[in-house]
This record gives sequence, C-alpha cells and structure tokens, in this order.
Amino acid sequence: MSSLALGYLLLAVVLALAIVGTRELVAGAALRSSLRARTMPEPETPRIQRIYVALDNGFRRTRVGDKIARDLVTAGVGWRAIDFGAVCLAAFVIGYELAGLFAPGWIGLLVGAACIRGVWGWLNWKRGRRRLAFTGQLPDLSRTLANGTQAGLSVTGALEIAVAELEDPARTEIHLVLAEVRIGQSFERAMEHMGERMPSRELAVLVSTLVIQQRAGGDLVRALGDMTTTLEARKDLLREVRTQMAGQVAVAYVTAALGVLTLITVNLIQPGIIHRMTSSALGLVVLGLALTLYVVAFILMRRITKVEM
Repeated sequence: MSSLALGYLLLAVVLALAIVGTRELVAGAALRSSLRARTMPEPETPRIQRIYVALDNGFRRTRVGDKIARDLVTAGVGWRAIDFGAVCLAAFVIGYELAGLFAPGWIGLLVGAACIRGVWGWLNWKRGRRRLAFTGQLPDLSRTLANGTQAGLSVTGALEIAVAELEDPARTEIHLVLAEVRIGQSFERAMEHMGERMPSRELAVLVSTLVIQQRAGGDLVRALGDMTTTLEARKDLLREVRTQMAGQVAVAYVTAALGVLTLITVNLIQPGIIHRMTSSALGLVVLGLALTLYVVAFILMRRITKVEM
C-alpha cells in the first residue's frame, strides 16, 4: 500500500472517529448536565443540551428527518434523528475514502451512497426484528385481553394488565396506546396508530376485532379466545417456515458478499487492477454487467425466501 493510500485510509478513520466522537461528547455532556441539574433547587436546561435539542428539532422538521425519527421509534432504537444523520455521514466518509484507495472518485461516491443505504438497511432490519418480536407476543396479548374482559374489566383495563405482564416491545406499544387514550384520542384511532407502527396481518385482525366489539358489542371473550388459538397456530407455522428458509437466506447474503470479496482479493494480488478496470469502457461494462447480475440474483433470492407477516 502506497503512502498516499495509507494517508487516505488514516484520514477516513480520523474523520469517522471525529464525527462519532463529537456526537458522543455532546450527548454525554448533555446527560451529565441533566443529571447534575436534578440536584439543583431550580433545574435549568444546560446550554449545550439546548443547542443539541434545537439542532435535532430543526432536522426533524425536514421530510427526511421526520421519517428518520419515526423509523427510529418503530425500530426501538434510542437515538435522535440527528444521531442517525451523523452515523450516515460517518458511513459515507468511510466508504468514500476506502473506495478512493482502489478506484476513481466517482466510484467512491457510489460506495459512500451504498454505505448510507447499508445503514438504512440496518435500521430496517431492526424494525423487522422488533415487528417480528411483537407479532410473536400477540397470542399472549390476546390471551391477556380475553382473561381481563372475562373478569369484568373493560378493554382499556385489560390493556393496563397487559402492560404489567408483557415484555417489550408489546409493553411499550400498549403503553403508547393507553397514553393516547388518556389525552383524549379515541380508542379506535389509538389502535390504528399501533397498527401503523407495527404492520402485520395478525395485528390488523386483532385491532379490527377490538374496534368492532367497541362499536357494536358482542361476545368479546369468545372472539379473543378463538383468536388466541389462531394466532398461536400462525406463530408456530411462521417459525417453521423461517427455519426452513434460513439456509436459503444465508446463501443469498454469502453469495452477494463473495462478489465484493473476490474483487478486493484480485486487487490485492494485482494492485491497481480495479482502478484500471474502472478507467476503461470495457472494464466498466464488465463490472456493470456483473453488478447487475448480482443485484438481480440477490433480489430474486430475497423475494423467493421472504415470508409475509
């Protein structure tokens, strides 16, 4: 590795550490100031925390910032929107500088954009895991509601019992529903908001059942009992299907990673080969064709192995 390449690599690492370190410094200072302010007779918001919150609020007013904030809440990640933006910026800098070691600058821009997409993919993965965990708790939620209503409690009273008995993420989501109801939101609208945060077919059926029972009445205990049996059967079926598909999903990810690793290995054996390939029209055509085939194969594999919830 040449001295110029080593300098680029060190610069990328330093810039990434500076971005992440600045975020941690500001967040840590705000937390320390907040804890210290609790012991004061008249707590006052520290200046650095006010600046930090103001920057985050300003970013959340944008369309991208608002979407990031909502996705972070849905994923259960305890970050602010500006924190996620800093991580995306750090990922772009690292990807751009590392790609600059082997390829022209415009390739670095594409790699940096791919790194940002990777951070978004991680967030979507966290959202999917949380939604899957919540779906797995629906039989317990339905059973708790059935027991509560059979004991003579209202639906909101049964939900309060569910908050005390269930673990996250169901506890947090039901707590948000009850908080909306307490401030005057209708029960139907609060349940619809939970369905928007945790979209799944099982939850949609449960929400529809509760809303219909709230409107027209009926044998809610029997409906919830039957739904509990159905949700448990669907949970077992979903677990079995995911177990069967686990190998194919792993193959999809390994196959996609092999292409990138092979290209990097070839460049290590013959230094500068990637730069020469991306500097010629024929090399760009070959790389573009290979990348297209890999992307299409990966998408098809994900479509085939995807299990709808």
